[in-house]
Amino acid sequence: MYQTAPAVNREEIVAIRSACDVGFRPLSWKGTTLYPVEVYLSDGRIRVQFQQDMAHCPYSDASAPRVSYNFASRGRRGVRIAGLLVPPQLRDGGLGGKILDWLVTGMDETETPVVGTHRINKPMTALLLTRFGFVPESDCSIAEIVDAGDGGAVPSIKWIHNVRGTNTTIEGSPAYGPFYRVIGAASVEGYEQPNNPSRVVCLHSVFNRKQ
Repeated sequence: MYQTAPAVNREEIVAIRSACDVGFRPLSWKGTTLYPVEVYLSDGRIRVQFQQDMAHCPYSDASAPRVSYNFASRGRRGVRIAGLLVPPQLRDGGLGGKILDWLVTGMDETETPVVGTHRINKPMTALLLTRFGFVPESDCSIAEIVDAGDGGAVPSIKWIHNVRGTNTTIEGSPAYGPFYRVIGAASVEGYEQPNNPSRVVCLHSVFNRKQ
């Protein structure tokens, strides 16, 4: 008789160490030095969080800005970004772009390049990836960001094309809360004209890095 495998606690910490110990540089942002700390999680992700205080042993700070990744599968050498988080109080200053550039540049230097991402559900992360030259695999859910959600608010989007509708659209998660708030129709079969084309993103898609 088959038995169901026990569920993995995705946030369970296996180990913590300073990423500076293995050659990753600190990140400079607005005159502040942020030191990377690697947090190894039970589901295989490596979460790099950025902390100002490195006087003590590395520790896990759930409120720190962070990026997480996995090593790519199916024979590809490199890593895939699993998530990017900038706390609300640190937004509006370009920190997300700094972190993404830090990861891409650092991985290129170690000859373990960023080849793409996991499925991206967050509008502002999708916009940032697009501006860095990452390309979505799917165009089933295309949204215009009508409000970035600065200051801690949830971003608001309007679907300009979404054939998934409410059945497969992911609006949030228990661990991270809502990803966005939908204004208007949940399903759009055709392609509506956006008010601001520079704020149009594909959601619920894997993004691949241009070669």
